[in-house]
Formats: sequence, structure tokens, C-alpha cells
Amino acid sequence: MPRIPEKFIDDLVSRTEIEDVCGDYVQFTRRTGARAVALCPFHSEKTPSFTINSDLNTFYCFGCHKGGGAVSFIMEIENVPFTDAIEILAKKQGLTVPYEAAGRSREPEATSRKRIIEANTTAARFFYSQLGESDSAKQYLSKRNIDPKTAKAFGIGFAPDSWDALCKYLRAEGFSSTEIFESGLSKKGNKDGFYDAFRNRVMFPVIDTAGNVLGFSGRIIEGAGAPGKDGYTPAKYINSPDTAAYVKGKMIFALNLARKSTEDFFILTEGNIDAVMLHRYGFRNAVASLGTAFTADQARLLKKYKSKVVLSYDSDEAGRKASEKGAKILEAAGIEVRVLTIPNAKDPDEYIQNFGRDAFSNLLLGSQSPIEAALGKLYVQGEAAGDKGKIDAVNGAVALLADIDNPAEREVYARTAADKLGVTFSALSEAIAIELRTRARKAKKTERGQSSQVIIDTPGKRGDGAQRARFLRRADAELPAQRGIISALYKYPETLRVIERAGFSEEELPAPILKIVFRELMQSAIAGKNSDSAAILARLSRDFSQNEVSLAASCLLQDPAPGSPEKYMADCIEKLRTDAITNDSGDINEKIAAMRQKKRQGGKTQ
Repeated sequence: MPRIPEKFIDDLVSRTEIEDVCGDYVQFTRRTGARAVALCPFHSEKTPSFTINSDLNTFYCFGCHKGGGAVSFIMEIENVPFTDAIEILAKKQGLTVPYEAAGRSREPEATSRKRIIEANTTAARFFYSQLGESDSAKQYLSKRNIDPKTAKAFGIGFAPDSWDALCKYLRAEGFSSTEIFESGLSKKGNKDGFYDAFRNRVMFPVIDTAGNVLGFSGRIIEGAGAPGKDGYTPAKYINSPDTAAYVKGKMIFALNLARKSTEDFFILTEGNIDAVMLHRYGFRNAVASLGTAFTADQARLLKKYKSKVVLSYDSDEAGRKASEKGAKILEAAGIEVRVLTIPNAKDPDEYIQNFGRDAFSNLLLGSQSPIEAALGKLYVQGEAAGDKGKIDAVNGAVALLADIDNPAEREVYARTAADKLGVTFSALSEAIAIELRTRARKAKKTERGQSSQVIIDTPGKRGDGAQRARFLRRADAELPAQRGIISALYKYPETLRVIERAGFSEEELPAPILKIVFRELMQSAIAGKNSDSAAILARLSRDFSQNEVSLAASCLLQDPAPGSPEKYMADCIEKLRTDAITNDSGDINEKIAAMRQKKRQGGKTQ
């Protein structure tokens, strides 16, 4: 099967500027020479720790410890396999990726992803063609006020009420039964046959920002969901399962259209229909979270295009709770959040159909911050109930206000809350202070518990707590020396002489990925050439996990200790060897201690 030539990968990486790649996803806040710093796109933080080094063409986050080159950055942030990351970077450079036949096959996951996208794209065309053939589907869209223009913009289609119409169509188009199944478009029957996964449903394709159809959300036509003879009632919505191309918690419905809107914010809804109807009435910045619990990955995806979001979830209790959770995730991603309160309607679709575009525009103007919206609910609760309800409302306000980190902001909201809830500001402030002290004590206790748990807990059958403790101690002890050897050889190739005199080999490095890095650095040093860290990391991204690539990046980026590089290399080699002997001895001593303990308890030794 085809494989990308190594030379093309190296040439592509050498032409790719890490700042240009990362700059599409982060906003750099500070520059010092070749280094630039930004808030990390991979984890929530308030102080920037994501750093790029233009000289080395690499990135590293000192908070979550992710690192690597342009290829691993694209793989991680776009959630794509190696080959797709190369395709994305090549397209950015205006290049076409060549493929060559080789003994080693191209990654199965990359091939699978491409075929899944092709199968879904073909299925989307089939569903769209079937829409015109179904009176019930057209009546449903008409009833929901979805006009043909909107249906076409979203690629809305219809899955006929047939056992295997789609399967037959896709097989005729050259897709195997396995490919159709792995795309989530079919299910296995009792007798090893396959049948259509979507039947008698209006189909909403989920399309990414590159125009790829990754999956579907199918809505049952009203009236078709009545219980059958066996009492089974079809679900209102069914979604494509997670595949090599599609992970529901990492996708946003209608983002391919909404990202092009001129508004500086997104309207985030719960359901596909809500987003479609908002587009129908001119709100082109509406998106939906695919009916699943909102995730940090989805927040980061939105942050790539706009830094503000108005949450417009359903008005019921479940929608309110989902909105509160979503707001916290969005804020953690550095997004400014507003919350829409929808009166006299269950969702945005119903509201805009009943009251019109202008009324919804006014709702947007009156959107509140998450804390204002949450406190507003408590104010209503406190007014409607007796003393018990009022106390519950006050306690709820205390918990919300304690979540605010900024003391000045907390005081502003606390003064308003005290007035609305009918309590004194001093009493409310004292309650908040007690809550903050309680949380601090719990956090410290949890931290201590987690620290000891690292030694005690052992998942599955990987050994007892003592074995895990040995592993952690050994990793902590030996890693600095491993980092030192790699960084010194990379920065100072002349330390090759020390390595040769010491008879040090790659086999003495415990981490498999560092063995490969060491080998490549040695080859360059022997040839008298400077090593290309970005090219090394790009090649490693093909076969190793992000965590392993991050380890390699941290070693290459580390600065050796000041002084003689050759002495530093010799010290690191000696320390690595000493630590290995010490830890081996420790293992033996712990085994002896465990045997003695068993003996004292009357157990049998092995």
C-alpha cells in the first residue's frame, strides 16, 4: 500500500514554520528572541505556558508537557492520524503529497479514515437524492418550516424505510460490506448479513471545516416512532457511532457554515434543528453540540474561530444544567460566555417560529453572563418559596459566588445577591469566606490523598503498590539523566567522544523512543552534521504516541547544565548507570522485605 517518502516529510517540515502552524490556533502573548508564548490549546490555564522555538521549529507546553513539531501539533489539535497531518501541512504549502509502494503498509487508521469519509460522502448524496422521492420527509421539513434552500445548504436528506437500500447502493459504488459497517452506516444482522443503520429518518450530515462528511444525525419522522408489536419505540435521534473519522465529542454541527459568519460570536444550541432554524432566519453564526454533553475538545474547536459564545440551550431543567456545565468548559478554554434565557418556549426553534427574528435578536441583546443567569434563577426561587426555599437560594448563591476567582468581581455580584435575597452583605460575605476555607481544606486533603494513592493504587493485574512505587521511583530517578544525554548530544555533537570512551549505547536508555532519538543523533554526529529536531519529531509522530513524542521534544529542548558539555555528558552517563544499579538493588531489597513481612504474618514465601 502507498507510503509517504521520508525525504518528502523532511523537506515539508524544513519548509514549515512552527509559528505559522501554531498561530492558526493560538494567540501569542509574548516574544523573546526565537521563543513565543501563548495560552496552551491543549489544556486550561490562566498563565501562558505554551512555547514555540522558531530556531528549533518545535513547540512545548510547560503546563501539560505536550511537545513536538508541526506534524504532532496538527495530529493532536485536529485529532487526525499522521498521514492526514502531512496532507494538511502540504496543502498549506501548496504541495501535493506523493505516495510510493513499500514493504511497510500505510497506517490502517489513515486508510480507514479516508474510506470512511468517502463512504459517508457517497451516502450523503444518496440521502439527498432520496429526499425528493419521499412525500413524508418533504412534509416533515415543511412542517418544521425548513425551506429547500436551507435543506440544500445543510445537505439534509432522507434515509428510506428500507432494509438495505443504502448498503446496496454503496456496494454498487465500490465499497465493501466491512467498509460500510466501519463507517457506521450499517449494522450486523443475526445471520452475518448487514442492514442500513438509518431508516425512515431525516438525515443531517456532520461536515467538518474542510468539507468532509464525517457522520450523520438521523431524526425520526413524527408519526413513524409509534411502538411496534414488540413494544419497541425508535429513538427520536440516532447518531453515527465513533469511527476512525468521527468522534462525536470532538465535532460541532454547522461549524463549516457558521465559522464564515461576520458576527464575532457563535450561538451554541443543543440540537441540529435549533441551529438549522436559526440559519433559516438569518443567524448564520449558529452551531450545535450534536446532542451530547459538551466537551473541552468542542470548546477548543470553537475557540479556533471565535472567542465569544452565546449559549442557547433548551429552557427546561436539563437544558439549564447542561448550559451551566457548558459555560464552565467554555470559560476554561478562554472563551467569553453569555447565556440566553428563552421565555415561553422550550427551545430556540420554537421561540423563533412563534415570535420571529426580531424577538430573538432582542433576546441576544439581553443575554447574561453565566453567573448572572444562575443567580437570576436563585432569585426567583427565593421569592417563590418560604424560609426554607430562601435559605436554599442563599446557599446556592454562596456556592456560585465562591466559584469566582476575582475578589472584586465576587464582591460586586455578592452585593447584588445580598439585596435580591434579602440578607445583609456582611452575612453573605462571611458565608462565602467559610465556603472558600472549606474548599481549601478539602483540596489540600485530596492532594495528600492523591499523592499517597500513586504508591498504593495499581490498576488491573500490573502488580501491587510496591511494584508501582518502584516503577515511579525508577522513572523519576533515571529520566533527568536520559534527558541530559539526549540534550547534550543534540546541542553539542562533539560529546560523541565521551559516549564512545564510556562505551555507552542506546540499549542503556530505558525509553524506546529515546533509543531512536539517540541513534539518529549519533548518526548525525558521526557524519559531522547538525541534527534537525523538527524532522526527527515528525518521523517519530508516525509510530509513537503524543506523550512519547512530547518526551522526546522535552529532551531535545532541554538546555544542558552550564560548564563543560563533555563533563556534563560524562556525569549524565554515570548517573544513569548508577541509578539503574541502585534501583535494581532497591527492587531486591523490597522483595526481601516483603518476604520477611509474609514470614512474620505466617504466610508462605515463594
